Amino acid sequence: MRNVKRRLEEMGYETAMVFVNTTLDTSLDRVARRAKSPGPDYGREIDPSYVKDAWLRVQKGLGQLQSIFSGNFYIVDNIVIVFINYI
Repeated sequence: MRNVKRRLEEMGYETAMVFVNTTLDTSLDRVARRAKSPGPDYGREIDPSYVKDAWLRVQKGLGQLQSIFSGNFYIVDNIVIVFINYI
């Protein structure tokens, strides 16, 4: 990520990172729901151990990402789902 950021800045881009965070339980629940819902992920089951390992690696790397992007690093809490009923 550090190299990608550097290359983009060399081309004149300003860089920032938006990290969308959620709990492991929420991640596992959403993966299971997507597999049961109509759409491109219908029937696509992902091993829960893979989801857990990926989630742990991402959480472990969070500090390094914050360091790379310093003042331009934003965390969004994506744990709660709000359903809006449109009339």
